[in-house]
Amino acid sequence: MRKARELAKKIKEHVHGDRVRPEDIGTEYPLIHMALDVKEFRQFLAEISGKKTIPQEPHPRAKTAGELSSVASPLTLAACELLGLLSGLRLAGYSEGALENLRRELEKRIDGLVENPKENLELIGLYTAVLKLAEKGEIKKAEEFLQGL
Repeated sequence: MRKARELAKKIKEHVHGDRVRPEDIGTEYPLIHMALDVKEFRQFLAEISGKKTIPQEPHPRAKTAGELSSVASPLTLAACELLGLLSGLRLAGYSEGALENLRRELEKRIDGLVENPKENLELIGLYTAVLKLAEKGEIKKAEEFLQGL
C-alpha cells in the first residue's frame, strides 16, 4: 500500500504538478481524471517497472491550407472554397440576401481572374459555372458538380 501511495505521488507530481493536492490522490477528484493522459501514464508505468515500451507513431495532423496548396491544384482548392460558400448559403436558408452575396463574391473573383485569362481559364470557368447554376437556383447541382472535381 505504501508503494502504491508513493507511486500515486510521483504520478501526481509528474503529470499534474501543483494543480492537485496530494490528499486528493485516490479520491474521486475530477481534475485528476480530466488531466491524466493515458499514454503518459502507461509510459510512466512502463518506465518504473522496467518493461519495454513500444514507441507509438504520433497521430497525423490535418494539413494547413498552405500545405494543401502545394499538393492540390488551384482548381481543387477553389472547388473546396466554393463548396464552403454553398454550405453557407444552405445554412442561410437560400435567402435572397445570401444569394446576392454569393453572386457578388463570385463576380468579384471572376473579375480578378479575368486580368490573366490564359493562366486562369479553368478557374474562370469553374466560378462562372457555379455562378450560373446559383442564379438558376440549382444549388444542389452546383454542389454535385464541385464534389465531382
